[in-house]
Amino acid sequence: MWFPGFVRRHTRLVTAATAFAAAGCAAGSSTESPRCNTDCATGTPPATAGTVGVSVAPTTLEVAPGDTGAAVVTVLRGGTFSGAVTLTAYRVPPGLAVTFDPNPVPPASTTSIVNAVSMPSRPGPPPAGARHAIPIKADGENVSASTTLTVLCASSCEAP
Repeated sequence: MWFPGFVRRHTRLVTAATAFAAAGCAAGSSTESPRCNTDCATGTPPATAGTVGVSVAPTTLEVAPGDTGAAVVTVLRGGTFSGAVTLTAYRVPPGLAVTFDPNPVPPASTTSIVNAVSMPSRPGPPPAGARHAIPIKADGENVSASTTLTVLCASSCEAP
Protein backbone atom coordinates (compact mmCIF):
# COMPACT_ATOMS: atom_id res chain seq x y z
CA MET A 1 0.00 0.00 0.00
CA TRP A 2 1.27 3.46 -0.84
CA PHE A 3 -0.65 5.38 1.83
CA PRO A 4 1.25 4.33 5.01
CA GLY A 5 4.60 5.06 3.32
CA PHE A 6 3.37 8.50 2.27
CA VAL A 7 2.29 9.31 5.83
CA ARG A 8 5.70 8.23 7.22
CA ARG A 9 7.60 10.36 4.65
CA HIS A 10 5.30 13.36 5.26
CA THR A 11 5.71 13.01 9.03
CA ARG A 12 9.51 12.90 8.67
CA LEU A 13 9.48 16.05 6.49
CA VAL A 14 7.28 17.99 8.92
CA THR A 15 9.40 16.87 11.88
CA ALA A 16 12.60 17.90 10.07
CA ALA A 17 11.19 21.32 9.17
CA THR A 18 10.07 21.91 12.78
CA ALA A 19 13.49 20.88 14.11
CA PHE A 20 15.21 23.18 11.58
CA ALA A 21 13.09 26.19 12.66
CA ALA A 22 13.59 25.40 16.34
CA ALA A 23 17.35 25.10 15.82
CA GLY A 24 17.37 28.57 14.26
CA CYS A 25 15.74 30.05 17.35
CA ALA A 26 17.78 27.96 19.74
CA ALA A 27 20.96 29.17 18.03
CA GLY A 28 20.04 32.72 19.03
CA SER A 29 18.80 33.98 15.69
CA SER A 30 16.82 37.19 15.59
CA THR A 31 13.46 38.01 14.08
CA GLU A 32 15.31 38.98 10.87
CA SER A 33 16.46 35.40 10.39
CA PRO A 34 14.54 33.53 7.69
CA ARG A 35 14.54 30.49 9.99
CA CYS A 36 12.76 32.22 12.86
CA ASN A 37 9.37 33.92 12.58
CA THR A 38 9.13 34.88 16.25
CA ASP A 39 11.24 36.84 18.72
CA CYS A 40 13.38 33.99 20.00
CA ALA A 41 13.79 35.53 23.44
CA THR A 42 10.08 36.07 24.10
CA GLY A 43 8.40 33.75 21.61
CA THR A 44 6.21 36.58 20.23
CA PRO A 45 5.81 37.32 16.51
CA PRO A 46 7.44 40.50 15.20
CA ALA A 47 5.31 43.68 15.13
CA THR A 48 3.59 44.45 11.84
CA ALA A 49 3.91 47.83 10.19
CA GLY A 50 1.24 50.44 10.85
CA THR A 51 -1.59 50.80 8.36
CA VAL A 52 -4.68 52.94 7.88
CA GLY A 53 -7.70 52.49 5.64
CA VAL A 54 -10.47 54.93 4.79
CA SER A 55 -13.91 54.57 3.22
CA VAL A 56 -16.97 56.77 2.77
CA ALA A 57 -20.67 55.83 2.75
CA PRO A 58 -22.62 56.67 0.80
CA THR A 59 -20.02 57.19 -1.92
CA THR A 60 -22.22 59.68 -3.80
CA LEU A 61 -24.05 62.75 -2.46
CA GLU A 62 -26.60 64.79 -4.38
CA VAL A 63 -26.63 68.38 -3.19
CA ALA A 64 -29.19 71.02 -4.20
CA PRO A 65 -28.12 74.69 -4.33
CA GLY A 66 -27.87 76.07 -0.79
CA ASP A 67 -28.12 72.61 0.78
CA THR A 68 -25.78 70.23 2.57
CA GLY A 69 -25.16 66.54 1.95
CA ALA A 70 -23.57 64.33 4.60
CA ALA A 71 -21.77 60.98 4.56
CA VAL A 72 -19.84 58.90 7.10
CA VAL A 73 -16.08 58.52 6.72
CA THR A 74 -14.75 55.37 8.39
CA VAL A 75 -11.10 55.14 9.42
CA LEU A 76 -9.60 51.73 10.19
CA ARG A 77 -6.20 51.47 11.87
CA GLY A 78 -4.04 48.37 11.74
CA GLY A 79 -0.67 46.95 12.70
CA THR A 80 1.26 49.20 15.06
CA PHE A 81 -0.65 52.40 14.14
CA SER A 82 -3.24 53.67 16.63
CA GLY A 83 -2.90 57.47 16.37
CA ALA A 84 -5.01 60.38 15.19
CA VAL A 85 -5.91 60.63 11.49
CA THR A 86 -6.28 63.94 9.61
CA LEU A 87 -8.79 64.03 6.74
CA THR A 88 -8.32 66.30 3.71
CA ALA A 89 -10.52 66.86 0.63
CA TYR A 90 -8.81 67.71 -2.66
CA ARG A 91 -9.97 69.28 -5.95
CA VAL A 92 -13.05 70.85 -4.36
CA PRO A 93 -14.67 73.11 -7.00
CA PRO A 94 -15.54 76.76 -6.32
CA GLY A 95 -19.01 77.06 -4.82
CA LEU A 96 -18.74 73.78 -2.89
CA ALA A 97 -17.33 73.44 0.63
CA VAL A 98 -16.26 70.11 2.16
CA THR A 99 -15.74 69.78 5.92
CA PHE A 100 -15.12 66.92 8.36
CA ASP A 101 -16.37 66.59 11.94
CA PRO A 102 -14.30 65.66 13.87
CA ASN A 103 -11.01 66.39 12.15
CA PRO A 104 -8.57 64.99 13.02
CA VAL A 105 -10.24 61.70 13.92
CA PRO A 106 -9.02 60.92 17.47
CA PRO A 107 -7.18 57.66 18.23
CA ALA A 108 -10.18 56.10 20.02
CA SER A 109 -12.62 56.95 17.20
CA THR A 110 -13.25 55.37 13.80
CA THR A 111 -15.73 57.75 12.16
CA SER A 112 -16.11 61.33 11.01
CA ILE A 113 -18.96 63.08 9.20
CA VAL A 114 -18.12 64.69 5.86
CA ASN A 115 -20.40 67.56 4.83
CA ALA A 116 -20.61 68.89 1.27
CA VAL A 117 -22.24 72.33 1.18
CA SER A 118 -23.34 73.87 -2.14
CA MET A 119 -23.67 77.64 -2.50
CA PRO A 120 -27.17 79.07 -3.13
CA SER A 121 -28.13 79.26 -6.78
CA ARG A 122 -28.02 82.53 -8.68
CA PRO A 123 -31.12 84.19 -10.05
CA GLY A 124 -32.28 83.17 -13.49
CA PRO A 125 -32.45 79.78 -15.15
CA PRO A 126 -30.48 77.10 -13.31
CA PRO A 127 -27.22 76.09 -14.97
CA ALA A 128 -26.60 72.47 -15.85
CA GLY A 129 -25.77 70.09 -13.02
CA ALA A 130 -22.22 68.96 -12.29
CA ARG A 131 -20.53 65.78 -11.08
CA HIS A 132 -17.38 66.14 -8.98
CA ALA A 133 -15.06 63.34 -7.87
CA ILE A 134 -13.44 64.63 -4.67
CA PRO A 135 -10.46 62.65 -3.36
CA ILE A 136 -10.37 62.28 0.42
CA LYS A 137 -7.01 61.51 2.00
CA ALA A 138 -6.48 60.13 5.51
CA ASP A 139 -3.05 60.86 7.01
CA GLY A 140 -1.55 59.59 10.25
CA GLU A 141 1.99 59.21 11.49
CA ASN A 142 3.80 57.39 8.62
CA VAL A 143 0.51 56.04 7.20
CA SER A 144 -1.97 57.28 4.60
CA ALA A 145 -4.89 56.10 2.52
CA SER A 146 -7.43 57.65 0.19
CA THR A 147 -10.93 57.24 -1.16
CA THR A 148 -13.27 59.27 -3.36
CA LEU A 149 -16.54 61.04 -2.61
CA THR A 150 -18.68 61.92 -5.62
CA VAL A 151 -20.82 65.06 -5.28
CA LEU A 152 -23.65 65.65 -7.72
CA CYS A 153 -24.73 69.28 -7.71
CA ALA A 154 -28.39 69.49 -8.71
CA SER A 155 -27.81 72.59 -10.84
CA SER A 156 -24.30 73.93 -10.35
CA CYS A 157 -21.87 74.16 -7.49
CA GLU A 158 -20.64 77.51 -8.78
CA ALA A 159 -21.07 80.47 -6.47
CA PRO A 160 -23.21 83.41 -7.65
